[in-house]
Parts: sequence; structure tokens; C-alpha cells
Amino acid sequence: MSSGTALRAFYRLKPLIPRPVQVGLRRVRARRIWDGLGHDCRPPIPSDPLGYPWPDGHRAAAIITHDVELEGGQRNVGALAEIEAELGIRSCWNFVVRRYPVDTALIARLRADGHEVGVHGVHHDGHLFDSREIFVQRLEVMRDAARRWGADGFRSPSLLYDRHLLAELPFGWDSSMPAWDPFQPQPGGCRRFTPFALNERCIELPVTLWQDFILLEELRMTDVGVWRTQVEFLHAIGGLINVIVHPDYIATPARLALYRELLQCITARPRTWIALPSEVADWERRRHAVS
Repeated sequence: MSSGTALRAFYRLKPLIPRPVQVGLRRVRARRIWDGLGHDCRPPIPSDPLGYPWPDGHRAAAIITHDVELEGGQRNVGALAEIEAELGIRSCWNFVVRRYPVDTALIARLRADGHEVGVHGVHHDGHLFDSREIFVQRLEVMRDAARRWGADGFRSPSLLYDRHLLAELPFGWDSSMPAWDPFQPQPGGCRRFTPFALNERCIELPVTLWQDFILLEELRMTDVGVWRTQVEFLHAIGGLINVIVHPDYIATPARLALYRELLQCITARPRTWIALPSEVADWERRRHAVS
């Protein structure tokens, strides 16, 4: 059985598996992977500078992104946005079109406050890339939502992706490919740590930090040590710091404190351009237009 076939089979069976059982199995798998890495969270690439020319003399760039997976997470958006406002940070919030009733008033407030919104799939069921026919059908739903929300970016649920189908995206940016993440259902990644083009308009923004669910839920970590190490590594090589934080899981005072610490770790890095995904994508397009 190919890896793609096995993955599709898993997502067909997933609704039949109780959530506590799913999380328990993922914890066992994650611990095995973490031990196999020797507890080293740095990507297996040279630590030499990448040479990517960020604007205005910046050494690295960072984008803060949120995938809002459930209605409970949507209700918790304000708690994270409040921390960002205190630190002068704008971020991107990606909503699922049909998994829960999307609060369009919340989207309007976020955009008015300078944040960005993106589309995070239609159902979040793992089937977006089962076939080109399904992808095309759902893409029309996502395009309609993007028009209504004022969104120009996309992230695939669960970071599942088909690079050939992503090349058909009509959005300004995509952020579905992990740069390097052995914990994902589709492990591996694109091994790219700076933006690159998927097509003439759409820019890929690789996810370069491990997700909060992996660290806090699967590995049960209680500090930001892994994030700090990865931020420092990416800053040293001049890469894109791209983190996913779910308001669904950052829902306690202790975890909100960890989120604040993560943001402070990023803002403390000198000459780091903290931008929105659309701004980084626009920079990459303009850079190629000039060259």
C-alpha cells in the first residue's frame, strides 16, 4: 500500500476512532519520533546563512498564523489577539468554511485591527486531495469564502498537500507545506525555509516551526524550549519563521503565558521583519519582478 493510499484510508477510518484514543496513539507515535531524533528539534540542514534578501536589511522574517479548527477555538481568538495587540503584532487567522458557523463579524474586526484572514479548507476532513475532482469542487467553495472574507491565502487542513494541485491555487499565498516536520500525518516536507513560487501569482510560505499541538498535546511539553531553539536557528540562517498556533489548544492561562513567551522570543531577535503572510508573498513576487 502506498503512503498516499494509507493516508486516505486513515482519514476514512478516523471518524470512527474516539478522540481520546486518537490522541493517545498520536502521543505514542510522537514520543517514538522525538526519541529517534535524539531530542534535537533543529532541521537537518547546514547552519550557514541561506542568503535570502529580506527587505530593508532585515536578517530574517516571521509570520504568526492561527488555524481556527473548531467553534471553541473561534471563541478563543480574542484572548490570543489581545496578547498580540499588547506586543504590537499582527497575525493571520485561517478559518474552515463549513466545519462550524464562521463568525464574519469577528473576521471584520480582525481585519479592521490590521490582521489578515485565510481559508483553512472546507470541512477539515483530510479528503481535500483525494482526487483532482474533489479538489476542484472544494476550491470553488473556498474561492467564494475568500471573496466574502477578503482573504487571499490558503492553508490545507492537517498540512496535507499535493504539490501539483497546489500549483493550481488562485490565491496570493499558500502555507500548506511544512519545511521539515516528521510528526505530521504526511511527514517530511519541502526542505525549503524561505518563500518560493507555486505559480505565477501564488507564493508558498513553508511552515518552519513545529505546531503547538505536537509540542503541547502530543509531547506534553510545558515550556517553549523547542520553539526557542527553532526560532534561534532560523534567525541565524536568515530564514522564514512561520509558526501555527491554534486558539483551540491555547485555551488556559498557562498556555496563554507560553504563547506570550513565544512572541517575546520572536520579537527579541534583532533585525527580524514581523509581517503578514500577504506582505511576505508580495515581497517575493516583487523580488522576482525586479530580478
